[in-house]
Amino acid sequence: MKISKMFRWLDLYFEEAVCVISLILLSVVMMLQIILRYIFQSPLPWAEEFCRYCFIYSSLFGVGYCIRNNKMLRVDLLVSLMPAFWGKLLDILGDIASLVFYVLFAYASWQTTMKLMSLHQLSPALQIPIWIVYLSGPVGFALAIIRIIQKFVLRLLPSQKKEVEL
Repeated sequence: MKISKMFRWLDLYFEEAVCVISLILLSVVMMLQIILRYIFQSPLPWAEEFCRYCFIYSSLFGVGYCIRNNKMLRVDLLVSLMPAFWGKLLDILGDIASLVFYVLFAYASWQTTMKLMSLHQLSPALQIPIWIVYLSGPVGFALAIIRIIQKFVLRLLPSQKKEVEL
């Protein structure tokens, strides 16, 4: 029972939690950097890099969050002018195109991450393996793939929408 609750929580809030945590960390470190730089004239050498990495993670995990909550940028004018069948078909084709896009980007970002892992390169200021930063790509796009598949399945099975919200 606890495992199913954990999976349910992850399904509902994982991307949102990662985005919120990374944006809170970004805000706190940026505010600390401003205070240290302008009041104490002693800035943190790693703050800009850390904030950039937090922003990257929140952006890429935000794709899955937007898909899950139907917040993706789209133009609905054409769909709203069509009959219901053709509008639904256009939505399905859009989901398929998005899925292909996310799979290609997940693959390319995974290849880049693996190459960087083999190079053992470290980030300049934080001195963490740079592949950890690049791992946000394959993970973020994998989450987007999962979410777009969920959305596609729920669109094809309208009777399931009442039981499982997406």
